[in-house]
Amino acid sequence: MHFFLTTIIFFLITSCSNNNGNSSNSEKSMDGEETCPTGMKLDGNSKKCISICSNDLIYNKITGVCEEPMKPLSCAPPLVFNTEKNGCICPGSAVKGDPAKDQNPGSCFCSYDRVFDLKISDCRCANESYVFNDQLNKCIPNCSENQEYSAKYNECIPLCGKKNGLVYEHSIKSCREICPDHFVFDAYTFKTCVADCKGNSFLDPKSIKQCLKGYSLEVYSYGVKDSILPLLSVQSYFYILLVTQNSSPEEIELFKTKISQALMAWLRPLRGWASVDFKTIFEYDTSTDSSTFLGQNRIGVYVFPKEITGNRPHAIGHSIYLYPDSDLQTYIHEFGHLFGFTDSYEKNSNPYRCKPGYTFNTTVMCGDGKELLPADIDSIRDLYCNIYHGNECETDYHLPLDPAITVSMD
Repeated sequence: MHFFLTTIIFFLITSCSNNNGNSSNSEKSMDGEETCPTGMKLDGNSKKCISICSNDLIYNKITGVCEEPMKPLSCAPPLVFNTEKNGCICPGSAVKGDPAKDQNPGSCFCSYDRVFDLKISDCRCANESYVFNDQLNKCIPNCSENQEYSAKYNECIPLCGKKNGLVYEHSIKSCREICPDHFVFDAYTFKTCVADCKGNSFLDPKSIKQCLKGYSLEVYSYGVKDSILPLLSVQSYFYILLVTQNSSPEEIELFKTKISQALMAWLRPLRGWASVDFKTIFEYDTSTDSSTFLGQNRIGVYVFPKEITGNRPHAIGHSIYLYPDSDLQTYIHEFGHLFGFTDSYEKNSNPYRCKPGYTFNTTVMCGDGKELLPADIDSIRDLYCNIYHGNECETDYHLPLDPAITVSMD
């Protein structure tokens, strides 16, 4: 009898507990749908029955009972109270200051070049003419209806419309026609599509629709006897005496590097076409006398200030004269003289211009470049042929073959 009463009491306590806010497993109705006892509802997340709280109570998922809501904390602006986090947070996309970054935790901060604006209680771009782009995660210019944003130039550009045969040209900040095949847009001189001249060719000054064949470089009137290229037939190295004064070890190493790069620029076109193996041997001196080089298989490189070198870098015989701040392009140009080629620009012309048959894009003996241009490449190969093969030089040097140049520095 005692056992029977205990069982009944336990059953009653359990039933009361289920009706007092605790969750309960749902039951299935006759048609198979989930049902809950009276005063309860099915929670969509947990799939369990939970109590239906009165208006002045909220359901606590942790305790499983209906409770009075916690009174909001008093947050100092710009912070606002958040019920879910039960604390003060920044509104919008802003975040509270991080003390580890020496930021005030009572202030709001924004990322991606944005600032917090109290007027809108959210982040905005520091530049008010910009808008935030969610895909790019950065502030971009606020373009008008007739414009679009260009990530390449980070600016608004006109809506040109390729279907209309137009494309945006940044160099002129405007729309232009789409050039047909074998034509390119000239933004500087003609501001229209011109023939795309490749190799040793240049635009016909009488017709921008066709190209003219460029000339080979001119060789000094005394021929190739003073060119340094034949030196490779009697020795497998270039012996260079570097002459300079009051230069630091770091500056001297920089001079030597530019010398080697200039030599390689002129000999690289022979790679795979002529067997050229050489090394560069350097010697250092402070004398300004170049007479020791006359008639000898050596190259003199003089690097001095303008008052010693003269009014411009130049070459004489097997010697070149440069400034301490001369760039690689100047080294390559002056070594072109040592290989036997004359200048391809008109001297004393104003403005500076190339001789007929040459352009800034075809030769470093008129323009400049860190690598040889088409006329230079053709001419150094022609010169090698004439020196080592004479009239029998019929090799098609425009076809690349296996590499054969090696270079080392002592």
